[in-house]
Amino acid sequence: MRGVLTLLSLTLFTLVQSGPISFTLGNNQMKCFKDDLAEGTILDLFVEVFANIAPLITPGSKSGIKITIFDPNGIQIEKYTLQQETHKGYQKILKTQGLHRICVRASKALFIRDPNMKYEVSLQIEANYAPTTKEVEELKNNPGLNPFSNYVTKDHIDKVDIEIDTLQKKALTILQDQRRQFERQTEHQKEYEKFSSNFVLFVSIQILIIIGTVVWQILSLRKFFVQKNIF
Repeated sequence: MRGVLTLLSLTLFTLVQSGPISFTLGNNQMKCFKDDLAEGTILDLFVEVFANIAPLITPGSKSGIKITIFDPNGIQIEKYTLQQETHKGYQKILKTQGLHRICVRASKALFIRDPNMKYEVSLQIEANYAPTTKEVEELKNNPGLNPFSNYVTKDHIDKVDIEIDTLQKKALTILQDQRRQFERQTEHQKEYEKFSSNFVLFVSIQILIIIGTVVWQILSLRKFFVQKNIF
């Protein structure tokens, strides 16, 4: 469900078509978008910055491209910060109804090296109504008249998040098991190589002893026959 979307740059209001919106951000500039949204709307924001701003940001700071959402009363309800050249998605379930503002601005730290720098930004706004669990429960027994049959509720999103967390834990457990198996395999390989080395040494000593014994016996027999010839 999408309302009328307008673009505010200082005092300039411009009507913008639906889809990704491309604009530039300069020093001390803020671009704002207005959309008439209903309570319970899932607001998806997709932001992309076409510049490598990461080197300009001090590690641990809150500098970057800031995206702020205001409710119809002008109260800030969410703030996000983009700190690198990337395509980033944000999501917010609105708890108020009316004209909301989504404002985008760049931190002053991004203009220290070049005050005249311009940053290319792409912003896509998608708004879909998320029915409450009560609404879904009331209409679930009548799928033919249920307008929410294909909608996703917050409860569904929470369940998916739980499933994702469970899968991540299982994947981590599998990785840990594989790491332990690799370590055991490495230890067994080292023990085998050590045993093989000791075995080769033992066999070599045995062979040398046998050769020495054979040589000693040959020399003894030769000496015996020589003595027999003398006497």
